Parts: sequence; structure tokens; C-alpha cells
Amino acid sequence: MPTQPPRGVRKISELITQKGRSLILSEEDASKLSWPDIPDSTLKINPKTGIMSVKLEGESDWVPAGVKNDGTICIVKDTKIVEETFVVKTTDDGAGNFSYTNSENHERHAVMKGDMYVFELENGTYMMHRNSIEVFIDDTLRRSEASSNLEEMGAGRLFALHKSDIAVGTEITAKYAKVVRIGNPYPRIFIGDNTPVDAEIGDLHIDTDYSLEEWKKHKDDDGRLNWSILKNTPTTLAGYGITDSFATVQHRHRYDEIDAVPESLPAKGGRADSADKLTHARKITIRGDMVGKCDFDGTADANIEVTVGKKTFRKMITDITGTDDVLGYMRRTTNKVRVMTGTCVPNPGTTLPIPAGFERHQCNFAAYPIVYSTNCTLNVDPNIGVVKAATNITMIGYTVVAVAGGGES
Repeated sequence: MPTQPPRGVRKISELITQKGRSLILSEEDASKLSWPDIPDSTLKINPKTGIMSVKLEGESDWVPAGVKNDGTICIVKDTKIVEETFVVKTTDDGAGNFSYTNSENHERHAVMKGDMYVFELENGTYMMHRNSIEVFIDDTLRRSEASSNLEEMGAGRLFALHKSDIAVGTEITAKYAKVVRIGNPYPRIFIGDNTPVDAEIGDLHIDTDYSLEEWKKHKDDDGRLNWSILKNTPTTLAGYGITDSFATVQHRHRYDEIDAVPESLPAKGGRADSADKLTHARKITIRGDMVGKCDFDGTADANIEVTVGKKTFRKMITDITGTDDVLGYMRRTTNKVRVMTGTCVPNPGTTLPIPAGFERHQCNFAAYPIVYSTNCTLNVDPNIGVVKAATNITMIGYTVVAVAGGGES
């Protein structure tokens, strides 16, 4: 029986290298291959080592198969590989809409993003930007994030393919790693703009799009973080782990540090900010040659009745009429001088009385408050003895000095 010739492609022709096809090459020496003539997604297998390489769009050399573009390998724990299949039913309807069926033959309606057809995974998510998802078109073309014909999006649930890869009836197989959450003994760290849907209690999420400006709305006016936004905050000193002994009595605080002062605690050490009445009434006394007194408990204004002594009376006469001339004349003419005192209500226009036997022009008049309150004023004409004005005074005392001859010396 004649020997059968080996099967397979012995020579690359133009039809085989046309757009949309890929090859599997078995060659140890890559220099024997023409790089521009090799279609994207072609696999090259070293016949001695079995190592596979793949040609990716935009690359100028072979890339190890199953390894990321930067030469690193992504190892994922607690995951399983999931495959989903989509079949395109309709393409762009002119408004950016198309349709496809999923692995369960359920029809889905989706939208386009520019020149990209967007598909949604049904059975899980992949880790974005970790090259964990691969897409095979009609089991021939391989697409991943390393290829410009696939875009990862939507926090690991969406991916998009370029319109040049899509036609009615195109079968798309998505292969990705899905996290299996069965009691992870260690916290995981998720990096991305959106909160991960597969996160468990204890896992960490690093938001790459977060700004410290977001915390300003949680800060108090003094720049400290608002206590209300913290969860599970301790309510006792023991909750903070404080074990040092401290005195709960006989420790001091300033009054302005106390927010709510108990009624049993004296305000400011016993001094009140304001009061309508004194607890104990006090007596106010004027001592000296002018005496008087009254009781004051703070409920109302108090008036003091004052009695003028002789020394004060003599000084008043001196202040009004002069010292040397008048008193000298009074000493020389004692039988021609008369002094009269009394009290009256100081209504404006009131005329003070004069001693009998004298004319008004022979008299000098002096008046002083007896019953008065604060801010009092008194104006009495010393020549004619008429009250011109009196404020906050209910009673005055007066002194009239009458001199025969009109005060001549």
C-alpha cells in the first residue's frame, strides 16, 4: 500500500493569509517567517519546547501565549474559569442598537459605543484591566484588552468588540475568571473606580478615582472629622482601651467648659450672671457729717433720706456766699442776720420762703436733695430762691440766709 502524503497546509497561499483568518505555525526559527504576511492572532509553536507565542495587532514581535503584554502572568486565587457564548442576531440598526442571544438562547438588546458593540456577561464578573477576559470570535479570532478590538468596561460585567469583528450570525465566546467566595481566610484588595460586587466583609477597596475633597463635607468648622460619620464608635472609656486610673471626683473644670450646669451646682462658684432679687437684703448707710440709711434687696430702687450736720451746713454757706466777707459781716452784725431752713417738694417754679422782716433781695438761697434716686439734678436760683429744674428728686432741703441791708459789709 503506497505511503499517504502528510495532511495539512504545506504552503501558505494568498487565500489563507487573507483578513479574518489565523494560522498555527510550527517553527523553531522565527527569522524564517515573514512577519507582515502573518495574520493577527496566529499561533507559533516551538516544535522542541512546545512553547506557544501569538501575534497581536500592533505588535512587532511574537508575544508569549497566556502572558500579558508586559510579560507578567496574572495569578488569581479562589476563582474558576467561566465561558459564555453570544450569537449576533442583528447588527447596527442606524440608531446604535443591535441584538444577540446568550448561552441560554435568551435574546438581549444592546447598544453601541461609537464603533464598538457592547455585550454584558450573565454569570459573573472579571477583574478589569488584569487581562482576565478573553473573547474568541467564531472559535478563530482571539481578542483581549491587549488587542485594540476589545475594550473592558462596566466594572467587569461589560466588554465591547469592534464593529469590524461583528456580523449577523457571529458567535462570540467570552472566557473569564469568576471569583468563588467560599470563606476566604485572608482579606482581598480591590482596585478600581467602582465598589466591587464580589467583595466580602474584611476586604479592602482602593478607589482610584477618589479625591480628598470628598471628605470636606464631613469635616467640622475646626477642621476635625465629624464624629457622626464614624461607625461602631465607643461610648465608654473602656471602649477606647484606656486602663489608666483617673479621679472621677475632686477634679476641676472651668465653668465655660460645662455645657449643661445642674441646678444643684452654684453658677460660677456661687456668683450669678443676673438676679431679680438678693437672697439676703442689705442695708446701705451714709456716714459722716451727712448721715442717712435705707434697706435694699434688689427688687426696686431705694431712696436715702439724708440729714446734714453742722459742719456740712457751714461749708454750704461758705460755698454759696463766700468765706471772708459774708462770715466777717455776720460776726460783726449778728443782730442783723437770720438763717431759716426747711424742706419742700421741688416742683419747677416753686419759690422758697424767706424769714419774716426781710425782703427777697436781702436773702441768699441754697438747696440740696433729701429724697432722690440715681442721676438726679437740681437747679435753684441762689438770688431769688426759685426752683428752675429738678430731676429724680422728690424732696429737697433748703437754707435761706437773710442779711439786713442786702448783704452790705
